[in-house]
Amino acid sequence: MRRLLAVLLILLVAVAWREAAARRLRTDFDEPVYLTAGVRYADALRDGDLARLANDDFHYEHPGLMKLVYAAALLPFGEAAVAAPPLPELTELADLPPPLHAMVSAARHAAMLFSLLTVLLLADVSPVAGALLAIHTYAIKYTTQIYLEALPMLMATVCVLAYVRALGSAGAQGGGGAGDTERAPVSRRLISPALWLALSAIALGLTAAGKYIYCVAGLAVAVDWVWRLGKRAGAQGRGVQGRKWALLRPSSPGAHSPCSSSMPPTPTCGRTRWGGWGRRWRSTRPTRRVPSWPTWATRGGSRSCGCCDRCPRCGIRACFPSRWIG
Repeated sequence: MRRLLAVLLILLVAVAWREAAARRLRTDFDEPVYLTAGVRYADALRDGDLARLANDDFHYEHPGLMKLVYAAALLPFGEAAVAAPPLPELTELADLPPPLHAMVSAARHAAMLFSLLTVLLLADVSPVAGALLAIHTYAIKYTTQIYLEALPMLMATVCVLAYVRALGSAGAQGGGGAGDTERAPVSRRLISPALWLALSAIALGLTAAGKYIYCVAGLAVAVDWVWRLGKRAGAQGRGVQGRKWALLRPSSPGAHSPCSSSMPPTPTCGRTRWGGWGRRWRSTRPTRRVPSWPTWATRGGSRSCGCCDRCPRCGIRACFPSRWIG
């Protein structure tokens, strides 16, 4: 309940700040360009001429998804939007003629909607992050005026958060224990990681359709994915090597002796210890040299390497290796 109240409070703050910006900020340098592009798209949609949407070269250096959003906001103005004079730069909204004032207000509120959705989504994940975004003046300006930032910012956020949720869902289904699965949110247990990854990919595509530069979020996802793959491969490699060494090195003193675990620890075997990353078995007895390979020799009717004490049970001398190769 407290978290819900915090999210609602953050959203109210974001609405208040963005509404004030939409009403008070003067027209900026690029707003006339994007408003004109929205008017041209709206005219093509009104006429049902979809080929004009694909072939319009008025502002081709940026994708057209956010321009389509502005076109949808300007559709109710009809032919008045086409007949309206060009939007002047650095002009107070109160000084604009009635058609332009209403058109700018409609387009700004369309961008503000996506800005508020971003704040709401981020506040639900982290109230602190949502609160910082709610009062971030730079983000408020460029996601409240007629720019291309609002929708790509939302889609980039969805891309990253869906990817993170896919990782959490995979951990809840197969990576964690039973207790972790039971404590995981319902969305993590019911929605498969593949669906979250598909949502992340779709959001990344919409990000590119809004503004190319925001695809840096996809680059961050790719870097994290490659890093996790490398980390997993390294862990698996260490696990395989660990299993190999677990089979090679004695789990108990005398494990390489023919009498195996039934042999009581000999004085030398009991003082033999692991010598570190060099994969070297060494004895604390400085007067005895331990050979580099487990050697079993026959001496006096019993197999022996001549370096370790005789097994008090079977009479066989067991030699532990100083280095395993391979």
